[in-house]
Amino acid sequence: MYAYDAVMIVAGAMERAKSTDGAKVIPEMFKATQISGAAGTYKITANGEIDTTVFIGTWGSDGKVQVIRAWTPPKID
Repeated sequence: MYAYDAVMIVAGAMERAKSTDGAKVIPEMFKATQISGAAGTYKITANGEIDTTVFIGTWGSDGKVQVIRAWTPPKID
């Protein structure tokens, strides 16, 4: 799901930029503030960091999701 969402974020930025040139696409990616994807909703900071905790889990035999790991992306700035 995360790979699909990443590809869709880039594809959306390419569509808005009407280009595949990274110099034009990257600024479009940074304009997004919230993205609803296959893995949930992502909040994006002004400098392009993901500000959303990512959960990795599995379905338990009881039908509930069992969290294997929660990962909060590090801050670059």
